[in-house]
Amino acid sequence: MKKGRGLSHRIGLKNLKVILLNLYQKWLVHPETYNAIHMGESHYSYKKNSRYNVVGVSKGLPQTVNKLIIQPVIKQVLSPTQSQERAQSLNRFQFFTTHIWSDHKEIDRLVRELYAELVSGATIRGKYIELGAKGKTDYKKIDGSDDGVYEPKLTRIRATQTLVSLFEEQGWRKEMVLLVPRECIVKRSKPDKNGNKHPILYSDSKETRRMRRELTSYNNLLKQTYIDIPLFPEEGIARTYERNDKEGQPIEISTTVHLTRADTYVRRIFNNNSWKEGGRYYGGFWQNLPNNKKEGYWRRNIYIGTMPTIEIDYSGIHIVILYAMEGIDYWKEDGRDPYDLKEYRTSDEERSTVIRALLKLLLLVTINLTNKDPKRHRNKRISAAVWKAIKRDKDNEEESKYGFLTQGSKRAKEEGIVLKEVIEAFESRHPKIAKHLASGIGTRLQKVDSEMAEYVINRMTEGGHPVLSVHDSFLCEEPFYPTLEKYVREGFASVINKHIHELVNVLPRIEFKSPLPVLDKKPDEGEKLKSHTGKYVSLWQRDPVKWDRLHLDETYNPPEFRRSVKKWLGETYPETKALTLQEGETVEKRQFYSNRKRKFEVN
Repeated sequence: MKKGRGLSHRIGLKNLKVILLNLYQKWLVHPETYNAIHMGESHYSYKKNSRYNVVGVSKGLPQTVNKLIIQPVIKQVLSPTQSQERAQSLNRFQFFTTHIWSDHKEIDRLVRELYAELVSGATIRGKYIELGAKGKTDYKKIDGSDDGVYEPKLTRIRATQTLVSLFEEQGWRKEMVLLVPRECIVKRSKPDKNGNKHPILYSDSKETRRMRRELTSYNNLLKQTYIDIPLFPEEGIARTYERNDKEGQPIEISTTVHLTRADTYVRRIFNNNSWKEGGRYYGGFWQNLPNNKKEGYWRRNIYIGTMPTIEIDYSGIHIVILYAMEGIDYWKEDGRDPYDLKEYRTSDEERSTVIRALLKLLLLVTINLTNKDPKRHRNKRISAAVWKAIKRDKDNEEESKYGFLTQGSKRAKEEGIVLKEVIEAFESRHPKIAKHLASGIGTRLQKVDSEMAEYVINRMTEGGHPVLSVHDSFLCEEPFYPTLEKYVREGFASVINKHIHELVNVLPRIEFKSPLPVLDKKPDEGEKLKSHTGKYVSLWQRDPVKWDRLHLDETYNPPEFRRSVKKWLGETYPETKALTLQEGETVEKRQFYSNRKRKFEVN
C-alpha cells in the first residue's frame, strides 16, 4: 500500500508540475495568453507508456485541473460588444503541451507547496488558475454574438495574478523551462466516424530510426537558428477559418494568429496507419503564417539571422508526379504550364492568374477525394467539394476573386464561367492522368513529395544551412539560393528515379519568390508578388540598394527587432558580414561568411 501511495504521490506531483510549467510558459508569451487543453482522460497525450507521452503524465491530469478551477454555474448573458471582446480574449491562446519539464529546485519547491495545499482539502478553486471557458463538444455561439464568434472546443485556462506572484517570489526564470523533445515520427490512424485522425503506437524499424536520427539533426539546427519576422504585429493577425459542426454544416470561426518564435520543432506525420502515405514535415511557425493577398504575404518577410530569405517550390509537382507514375516525363513530353487551359486563355492577366489558382485548388481537392460513383456523379461531387474549398479561400471576396464563377450551368456563359465545365476541360487537358481524379491518391503523392523534401532538408542540414520547409516549397537565406536550387533539382530526380526506374535524368521546373523589397510597409503593400522561373540572380547583384535595405544589422529599426537580433548575435549567432572585394576579385565570385563560419559563393 505504501508503494502505491508513493507512486500516486509522484504522479500527482508530475501532473501538477506540467500544469504549472504550461501556465508559466504561456504567461511569458503574454500575461493574457490562455492554455488550450484537452480535458478528456482518453486523449493520447495522457496515455501511459506511450511514445507520445515522453514526460509520463497520467490521465489524472485533467482531474487535477478540475480541482483548481471554479466551475461555471450561472450562465452569463453578454451583449454583442461583450461577446466580441470575450472571443478576442479567448483567441489569444497556445496549446497545452505535455512535453515540458524542469529540474530546478525553485520550480520543484513551489510544486511541492501547491500540491500539499491541493491534497490537504483546502479551498483553492480559482486561486491559482483562471478558467476562460470550458470546452464544448460542438461549436456553440457565445451569447449575444454575431456570426463567427463561438465558444472554444478546448478548455481555456491561464495563471491568476496570485500564481504569477508566486512565480516571481520563488525566482522562476524562462531558461529554467525545458521543452522535452517529443516523438518526431508520428503515425496516424485512419479517420474515425467524425473524420478525426489519432496518433497510434508502432514498433520501431531500421527506417523509422533513420528518419528520427535525421530529423533530430534538423531540429537541432533549427533550435540554434534565429528566425523572425521584423514587422509581424505583436497583437497578432485576425483571421477566420471554416469547421463543420455535428450536423456537418460549415461554420466560420474567428481567431487570431500569433508569431511564436520559439516554435521551430518539426515532425513527420504519416497517415492512414501506413508508412506509404503522408510523411510530410509539419511544425514551425512559418507553416501557419498568413500568406495571401487579403492577410499579407508574411512568409516573404521571414529572416534567418540578419538575412532575408527566398522561397522556391516545384512547379505543378503533383501533376508531374502523376505523369511520372504513368511513365511520362511531363516537362519533356508536354512542357506547357499544366494549368493552362486553352478554353480559358485570356489577355486579362488578373483573370488568368485567378483561373490558374482555381485549377490548383481543383487538383488539390480532387486527388484527396474518394468516390466510386459513375463519372457523372463523380464530377458532381468534385464540383461540390471544389466549391466548398473556394468558400474557404482566404483571398476570395465576393465579386472580386471568384466572382465570375458559377457553380451550375443555369446561368448563361456570358455571365460567368461554369465550374463543372472547368472540371471537364481540366480532364480533357490531362486525359492520361484523369483516372487519378477522385481516387484518394493524395496521401500517396504526399509520400513522394515528402521524400523530395527529405533529400533537400538532409543535404542542407549536413552543410549547416537552415532551410524552412512548407511541404513542396523551401525557404533559405537569400545568398544560399544556388545551393538550395541544386539540392531541390537533385532531390526531384533522385526520388522520381527511385519510384519509376525507367525515368532517369528527369528534371523539375522550379519557381522562386524574391524577398519583399521594403520593410516599412505591410507585406501586401510591397512590389507585386510574382513567381519566376529560370535562372535566379541574387538580389544583392541585381539591386544592391534593396539588398542593403533588406540585409539587417544592429542599426535597423524597429527597436524591438534590433534588440532581439543584437542579443542573439551577442550570445549564439555571430554577426553575418560580407567581405569587401579584394583587388582583382570579380563580383561574380564575391564570398560571404555567416553565423557558423559557413562559406558560400554567388555565381
